[in-house]
Amino acid sequence: MALGLVLLGACSTIRVFTDFGAVLRDAGFGDVTVTIDSRGPSTLVVTASAPGGDTLTEAHDLAAELAWQRFPRRFEELRVTLDGERREHTRAQLEEAYGPRPAGLDETDLGDEVTRFGVTALVSVMVVGLVVMAGVAVAVVLVIRARRRRRPAQGDRPVDPPPPWPPPGPGPDDGPTPDDGETRHLGRRPRGPVPPASQVPPGWGP
Repeated sequence: MALGLVLLGACSTIRVFTDFGAVLRDAGFGDVTVTIDSRGPSTLVVTASAPGGDTLTEAHDLAAELAWQRFPRRFEELRVTLDGERREHTRAQLEEAYGPRPAGLDETDLGDEVTRFGVTALVSVMVVGLVVMAGVAVAVVLVIRARRRRRPAQGDRPVDPPPPWPPPGPGPDDGPTPDDGETRHLGRRPRGPVPPASQVPPGWGP
């Protein structure tokens, strides 16, 4: 939207100059350039080559009259350069020479329009910059989150769980269990032959 406003304002401002340039070309002027003075936005600047068949003075008068009668913005000064010769006209001089301007041409001031366009362009560029920075920040956050989610699947192999703790061996109060002459306790391998009954220590039972 910000860029759209800038482009819309730019098209409106640029069209004013291009349309007046077409007016000058239709009058016989060549190599026409219509701009403003950067040091004074209300100064209209026309640069061209004089039409054939007219003296340089006549060409200057014609360009000044066309600017006064046809350029659709209010300006305070006019600077016309034809074939390298420059002449400047104030608003009072133009009005004295060519009479009052036609109705509607002074409704919009050239300087105000250029200033408004510049401010709008600056604000729009700032807004676009903030939007771009916000988009980059969001993209970085999304990338970091995506990497964190993929890390368990792509990281190192999981460590195998430790083996089950072996069951404890027989205590002093546990008696041997005869089994074909061997002793087994809780699934463990026999510790050795079962001693004869005469050699069983006191406190041991079958």
